[in-house]
Amino acid sequence: PDRTPHTGLLNVKYTYQYLQFEQLSEQKIRIKNLHDFITTERYQLHWQVERDGKTVKQGQQSVPKIKPHSSTVVTLPICLPTECELGCHLNLSVTEKADTPWCKAGYEVAMKQFTLEVPIVKKSQLPPKSSLCITELGQEHLVIEGLDFSYLFSKRYGNFISLKKNGVELLANSTEFSVWRPAIDNERKILLCDDGLHIHDTENFNYLKNHVYELTPKEENESFVINVSGILAAVGRRPLARTNTSYTISPNGTVTVSVQACIGNGVAFLPRVGFDFTLPGGQEQLCYYGRGENENYPDMKNHAKIGLYHSTVTEQYEPYIKPQNHGTHTECKRLSVSDESGIGLLFEGENFSFTASHFSTSHLEQASHTNELIPNEETFLKIDGAIVGVGSASCGPALDQKYMLNEKEYAFTFSFTPFVK
Repeated sequence: PDRTPHTGLLNVKYTYQYLQFEQLSEQKIRIKNLHDFITTERYQLHWQVERDGKTVKQGQQSVPKIKPHSSTVVTLPICLPTECELGCHLNLSVTEKADTPWCKAGYEVAMKQFTLEVPIVKKSQLPPKSSLCITELGQEHLVIEGLDFSYLFSKRYGNFISLKKNGVELLANSTEFSVWRPAIDNERKILLCDDGLHIHDTENFNYLKNHVYELTPKEENESFVINVSGILAAVGRRPLARTNTSYTISPNGTVTVSVQACIGNGVAFLPRVGFDFTLPGGQEQLCYYGRGENENYPDMKNHAKIGLYHSTVTEQYEPYIKPQNHGTHTECKRLSVSDESGIGLLFEGENFSFTASHFSTSHLEQASHTNELIPNEETFLKIDGAIVGVGSASCGPALDQKYMLNEKEYAFTFSFTPFVK
C-alpha cells in the first residue's frame, strides 16, 4: 500500500534489464545492448570475484560504446582462486555514471552472476575429543551425550525433543518432518478444489503427524545411528507420505539427517518437503551462504545472488497485505542461527532452502490482515530439500509443472551442529 518495492518487482527488474551478459572465458564477457536507441558509454561496469561469499578481487571500468541491438566483448583482469569450500562466483553490476531525470548516479541498471569453475575442497573435520555416551530414559527416550552436548530423542515419535549445548537448550519444540507451509496469494487457484474446499483442508496439512512403525538404534564406528521408518498422516486418514529417516550422531555433536519420502497417491498439492525446527526466543541472528538478500523461490531467484549474508529473523518478514509465506532462501549450503551470545545451530547441505520467521505456519494461515500478526519470541525454521515455485496464478497462468512437486519419491540430506562462537 505504501508503494515500497516488493521482491517480485526486483525479479521483474532483472528480467526486463536492457543489458545481457555471456561468459566466453575466464576473463572475457560478451555484453549485448538491447536498447532501441541508447548506446552504452553512459554506464560503468563493476566486477567482483567472490570465494565462499567473500570478495577476493574487484574492479570497475567504463562500458564501451555499444550500438543498439549490438554486442561487444570486454576483458576483465581476473584470475581464478585455486580452490574454494562452498563456491566461487563472478558478480557483474552496471550502473549509471551520472544523474538522469529518473535516477541518481550509481543506480544499478543491470546485473549478472556467473559460477566460476573452481575446485571445491571441503575442510577436514577435527578428530573428536571424546566418545558418545548412549543411555535409555524409560521406554520412550534415548539420551545421546558428548563432551559438551546432550540430545534427547523420542523413540515414540522418531524426532529430537531436546538439543543442549553447554547446558543451553536449543529447541523450543520437537523437530518434525513436514510438507506444510503457509499458502501464498499465487496459489489461490491451485488450492481450491472443484467442490470449493481448500486443499490445505482436504489434505489435513495442519493435522499431519509423524507416526513411527519401526526404530532401530545402532552404533556404527564412532557414531550412533537411529533409523526410523514411519508415515506422515492425520489421525484416521490415509498416509500422505511414507518415510525412512536416518539420524547419524557423530562424537563432535553433528547430526546428519537423511530422509527418503514416498508420497501417496491422490495428493493434489505438495508445498514442500523438509523439516521444522522451533528454536527458543533469542535465536535471532542469521548467517547463510545461499541466494539472498531478498526472499527467492525456484522460479523467482534471478534477482538474488549466491553469497554470504548476515541478517536477522525479524528482517525476513515481508509485510504482504494478506499474511503468507515469506523469507524463503534457495540454493543454500550453510546456515547458522544463533543468539547474541553466539550459541546456536549450524546447518549444512549441498542444496537446501530455508525459511525463518517469528510467525508459525498456523498463525499465518489463520490471519487475514497484517495487523492480526503478533510476533512470537520463538524462531520457526524450515529446512527443505524441495519447495514449489510461486508462479503467477494470482492473476495469470497456473504454475508451470516443472516448478511443482509432482514426484512420488524425494530424498535429501543435511546436517546440523550446535555451536558456540
